[in-house]
Amino acid sequence: MTERNLFNQRMSLINTYKMNKQNMVKKYKEAAQVMGMNRPHNTPILEAKHTRDLHESEEKYKVELNRMDMKLVLELDQKVSDQQVTLEKAGVPGFYVTNHPQEVRLQMYLLEFILRLANAVSGSASL
Repeated sequence: MTERNLFNQRMSLINTYKMNKQNMVKKYKEAAQVMGMNRPHNTPILEAKHTRDLHESEEKYKVELNRMDMKLVLELDQKVSDQQVTLEKAGVPGFYVTNHPQEVRLQMYLLEFILRLANAVSGSASL
């Protein structure tokens, strides 16, 4: 559930950026149209400003997305650590707090195996 919430947060940021960019482009098109009718000699200046603003917005977005990604990774790491502590305290063999990717992957395989066994036992018990 947590992974889905974190993913939705990230997608929300991406969608907000896309909407902001679309609004910015629409606003500049309208301004260019008005400017073109009234002052056609200022059109290159407006286009340069538009390009600069879009670039600044994109850079800000990249920084913000990177910051959010780092936050999400830290939250997921904390969840993994919390689960490792809980399973270790419960006495489940093979579980201890670690950040080593291969050991975490092994723990994930162990947990998946335990869940399959539990489902197989509960499935055969209901027969």
